Amino acid sequence: MLPATPAAVGDERLIGTWTNLMPRSDGIRRFEIVRDPQGMNVHLWYDCPSGDCDVGHYRLDFSGSTPTYEYNSSNRRRVTHLTLQTLNVLHVRIELFENGAWYKRNHWVFTKSTISETLKSAFSRYFEASGEKAFAMAPGMYSYQHSQASLDSAKQKALEHCEKRAARSCFLILVNNDPAE
Repeated sequence: MLPATPAAVGDERLIGTWTNLMPRSDGIRRFEIVRDPQGMNVHLWYDCPSGDCDVGHYRLDFSGSTPTYEYNSSNRRRVTHLTLQTLNVLHVRIELFENGAWYKRNHWVFTKSTISETLKSAFSRYFEASGEKAFAMAPGMYSYQHSQASLDSAKQKALEHCEKRAARSCFLILVNNDPAE
């Protein structure tokens, strides 16, 4: 009798290269998620003065409600939560701890390398737009509004326009230039 093959751990939709839509000088520029025999690993590159700095490989943990990984350096512990918004859009929330105490939370939006040129262009136009703005998505559909009189108006119009064309409910992924929580 052959030994049983353990079930694969993780969500296959996470596999691939992901790029930060809003990179900062102190943040993750990109990461790659790969499968190995024990599960999945994240390979991280941070933005640094010399370009992309490789900060290593970390095991993805699928035991909670969202996949997470931990990265520790310079007396800081970073717990990163990955929430798949659509097939090509990922919300990344990083909880930062220093000397054992929580002190900061960062939110970012990442896109997969397989994102369509149309969606890349839409994100580019969105980030270049001025005024109060919001970006809404549903699987296979997006809408954004900009130059609105208020942030509430931008959110409402982005959701309404997306939902007119989507088969599923839309949700906000960006408000002004920040990830929606």
